[in-house]
Amino acid sequence: MRTRQLGFTLVELAIALVIVSVLAGGMLLTLRAQYAQKQLDETRTALDEAREALIAYASATGHLPCPSLDGTPGSGQEQRDASGACARTRGLLPWETLGLRAVDGWNQRLAYQLSPAFSRDGIDMEASEGNILIRGAGGTSLAADNAVAAAVWSLGNNGAFATQPSGARNPGPGGGADEQANDPGTAGLRLISRDSSDSANAGGAFDDHVIWISRFVLFGRMMTAGRLP
Repeated sequence: MRTRQLGFTLVELAIALVIVSVLAGGMLLTLRAQYAQKQLDETRTALDEAREALIAYASATGHLPCPSLDGTPGSGQEQRDASGACARTRGLLPWETLGLRAVDGWNQRLAYQLSPAFSRDGIDMEASEGNILIRGAGGTSLAADNAVAAAVWSLGNNGAFATQPSGARNPGPGGGADEQANDPGTAGLRLISRDSSDSANAGGAFDDHVIWISRFVLFGRMMTAGRLP
């Protein structure tokens, strides 16, 4: 009488390995998606904190801070020239001045730009206007050209033009034309805010995250704080 052999046949073992591989692959994809969402959530939190800190700073001092021009540790103060004007209106969020960590979910410093009319005391609700141009896909205007007092943004997962906490600056290749417009190292007035896309889309690869402060929101908070009549 023949007895049944114990153990797996080669076919059964191969099937088991395929099943394990599929399950492991699915778990890996799930973990990657969860980690990517965590990075995005951290970025949104950092941007929200930056916006609130900027509005609170203006409410306390009567003006917005200037950008920091250097990302190295100990260089996070706002930079003004001898006359008290901003050395430049686009650069990095002055994290030390604001008391923030000011990095996104990919551990890159947040970029920052302000309109000159809001960089000193004497902000006038009738005369003080923004000059930052917020544009969406295809150049669509997302805010009136005089309505934006300041903007803060993350350079996204691909890190094109981003600055590391060490102060090292990432190269631009990898970002598209729209990301070039968001380079914090330039003196441009235009910022792009649109959905993420790969390089096959118009405007090229894009994964920046941009928020801005309406001058009217800023006026309201400064009025509440007694900084404006």
